[in-house]
Amino acid sequence: MKIFRRATSKVLQVVRSRGVFAGLKMVINHLHGERPIQSFDEIKAYFHGKNCLEIGGPSFIFQPKSILSVYVLMNNIDNVNFSSKTVWGDNVLAPNYPRNKLDRQFILEATDLRGIEDKSYDCVFSSHVLEHVANPLRALFEWKRVLKDGGVLLLVVPHKEATFDHNRQVTKLSHLIQDYTNEVDEYDLSHLEEILKSHDLSMDPEAGTYDNFVIRSRDNFNNRCLYHHVFTTESVIYMIDHVGLKILLVATHHPYHIVILCQKMSCVSQNQEIEFHVSNLRLLDKDASWRKSSCFTLDSQRRDGLLRVLVYTITYCYPPISRYIGGGIRRVIQLHNHLERYGVEMYFVGVQSAIRGFFGSSPRIVPVASLLEGKGHYIRKSMLFRVVSFFYYVFMSVIGGIRATVSGNQHIVLAPGETFVITLASYIIARITKRQLIIISHTIPCYGHLWGYEACSFDFSKLNSKSTDTKSMFRFLKGIGMKQLRALFNAVKFTIMFKVMRRSYVITLNPLITVALKRMLGTEKIYEVYPGNGIELMEDLSGKKLFDGIVAGVLSPEKGLFDAIRAWKQVTKEFPESKLAVAGWAVNKQVIDRAIKLINDLGLDKNIKILNNLSEGVDHSTLVNYISKSKLLIYPSRRDVWPLTVCEALGSGVPVVAYDIPTFRYSFNTRGVIKVPLNSISGIAQSICKLLRNNEKYHEVFREATSYAESLTWKNIARKEKRIYLEILKNARVNRGRGK
Repeated sequence: MKIFRRATSKVLQVVRSRGVFAGLKMVINHLHGERPIQSFDEIKAYFHGKNCLEIGGPSFIFQPKSILSVYVLMNNIDNVNFSSKTVWGDNVLAPNYPRNKLDRQFILEATDLRGIEDKSYDCVFSSHVLEHVANPLRALFEWKRVLKDGGVLLLVVPHKEATFDHNRQVTKLSHLIQDYTNEVDEYDLSHLEEILKSHDLSMDPEAGTYDNFVIRSRDNFNNRCLYHHVFTTESVIYMIDHVGLKILLVATHHPYHIVILCQKMSCVSQNQEIEFHVSNLRLLDKDASWRKSSCFTLDSQRRDGLLRVLVYTITYCYPPISRYIGGGIRRVIQLHNHLERYGVEMYFVGVQSAIRGFFGSSPRIVPVASLLEGKGHYIRKSMLFRVVSFFYYVFMSVIGGIRATVSGNQHIVLAPGETFVITLASYIIARITKRQLIIISHTIPCYGHLWGYEACSFDFSKLNSKSTDTKSMFRFLKGIGMKQLRALFNAVKFTIMFKVMRRSYVITLNPLITVALKRMLGTEKIYEVYPGNGIELMEDLSGKKLFDGIVAGVLSPEKGLFDAIRAWKQVTKEFPESKLAVAGWAVNKQVIDRAIKLINDLGLDKNIKILNNLSEGVDHSTLVNYISKSKLLIYPSRRDVWPLTVCEALGSGVPVVAYDIPTFRYSFNTRGVIKVPLNSISGIAQSICKLLRNNEKYHEVFREATSYAESLTWKNIARKEKRIYLEILKNARVNRGRGK
């Protein structure tokens, strides 16, 4: 009955901390059993029909239907415990082993097995004992002593990353050697101050309040609850190697298990048995196989400090629909180019030819099969073929992403934009592989990125937790002119996205988005890289200006294309020969037709020059070159988060004339960006004329733009981004341990 109450209490504790699903999973695992660790078949042969000694226990992890169910394999089991009664069991002398396999029970210290003869056992095994021992090396030497030649030691210890000791430093081998030399015993409390300071009580509910924890810790000799030392897989390998055992297998298992199988080696020489030492240092190589399969970030980070990120991209055809690359992909391309120097490797999921086409280089690619590979231009295919190709790509890319994440041991799955497919596919990969998902949010789903709909001037300060309801988003979408069925479809889609974002970590590029998302999602798992986009500063800013102004980037009504054209009509009244260039990518053919009609109706066909095919777009380097050859960037956008085009204009020494929307008000605090009241076309025209008229004023603003741009380098942004990745990984480990 007492066992039942204890089990019920444990399940309720899991339900309260991790939710009903986690509690149900725990019950199912106890009733149905857990899947053995992948390497269990290699372990079984060493225990079948053997005489074994367990230090501590009996342990659930070795019970039938558990991840290391070795009890049922053994011939008989002897047990060592420090007392007949412990906090983990009221009476260790009771036959708690399956099929009454317990033979002898010893009440001994793990570091002193006097009374047990040398070379008595085929196997010694222990689960979550060594961390409670004040002198681990002494214990291991004792366990090795009672092993027969060729016998094995199966050791399970907790990894610090997923325990309440995650704030403590890993115990170094030199410290363990010092404890061994000084013959430290179980009365030792030298780590008590560190433990009381760093112990995460939220992950150790059985410890009770802080005062109770202090009392329990000071009475450690009687209860043995303290973790004297904390380990990672690498530190355990160093320790086993020092003791002189040959490591046969290294594995890890959720939530916090390090599993090591090692063997006692000896040989016969001149009728004398000589024990010899086999070095295990090859297992510490940066490319050791256990690092790739480890479920702990601290293990899988190589000793050279590399952090690996899997980036999910929608790149399944090349040439793409347009040659224009949006800000999200452009940002990832630049990060890829700069993060590597700071120890971050990015791996891109996509079709090989497409990614190389977009990047213009050879990044690390997780290749995905595509129905469109080598089939010519995507746009020429039938709608059915395009739809089938798209879903085929998504399916294959998710499968490829899962395989690559597991085999290549990526630490992070990165969704480079907040679009539905990228977010959902990245979430599936991260969920299955148990990696951390990070979503880069350039704007707010539903309320911030609907091309062709008048949502662009929406006030983000009005958003709150109710704004993520399907009903609220449906009403909003209908209110901005979307048809009912499409509005319903998008509302459901955005509801799913918000649920994924709540379960993930989000990086925003703008303070306004950060504040709004925190209100909407009700979570603090939102980080900010500000400024979020960078630029490559042009070295030579003295080139000849071919145009008086340019409208560049994404060309749409909400980005101010038509306002810029109308403003230029007013500019030509003072400057009849002034030239305006238009370059970039139009969101649809209707925008192109409407723009050409407006230019002709206003008689501006000689003043406005379209520099590229607007339906196909223009590559990034060419666009930046066009901007650098213009005196001004005209950017009357009504909705933006962190406009990369504006950054690149400033980096090219080109002043910007824009509407005074929150993005420019709070993000571009420089006179290099001239802000005009929203919807004031005449204000845009007057600001342009003022700069064209006054050469001294123009050069003053030019210098301001250049000076401000120096703070927007990709080098600085890459450093910030890596710091946030590492902070997220650390906080994610803590939250996983707390069941959040």
